[in-house]
Amino acid sequence: MKIADQLVHTTVQIETMTATGVRGSGTGFFMSLCEDGKVRVPVIVTNKHVIKGANSGVFRVTLSNASGDGPDLGKHVPVPVGNFEA
Repeated sequence: MKIADQLVHTTVQIETMTATGVRGSGTGFFMSLCEDGKVRVPVIVTNKHVIKGANSGVFRVTLSNASGDGPDLGKHVPVPVGNFEA
């Protein structure tokens, strides 16, 4: 798989909802922080406006294919998160 094809699948769709029922959406990307050879902290990086005011959200993550060497295009798993903005 070409590097450009691999990078496409480091992104995640983000869907949000405010307390008043306003829906929002955006994208984020996976990254590791504080990598010192011993500790890795996986994070999803996005723009502030994507999460601003959201009290709940869902990350839609692309699954791996059966062989585990690439994405299973079109197959996603929702990962719900409460208290989203915090």
